[in-house]
Amino acid sequence: MKSKRVIYIDVIRVVAMILVVLAHACSVRIATPDHSFSWSVTNVLVGITEVAVPMFFMISGATILNSKKTTNVGYLFKHRLVNYQCLSGK
Repeated sequence: MKSKRVIYIDVIRVVAMILVVLAHACSVRIATPDHSFSWSVTNVLVGITEVAVPMFFMISGATILNSKKTTNVGYLFKHRLVNYQCLSGK
């Protein structure tokens, strides 16, 4: 089975990865607020990096919905939902 790569999704994924690394790098500086200029800049950077998690969530949705297996809604519910319930112990 040959998979098609979607370049713009890969680019969005790389940007999201960089934003996550930046957020984690800035977390040390944010932990001790002294309200200096560098702390304020770091605070703005952390605010900008907040979009990384929603970006990963949207990438997951886009790749699931682009799959040929999920064109049938019945398949989506039968296979994805059942597997989720088995893993969560419900």
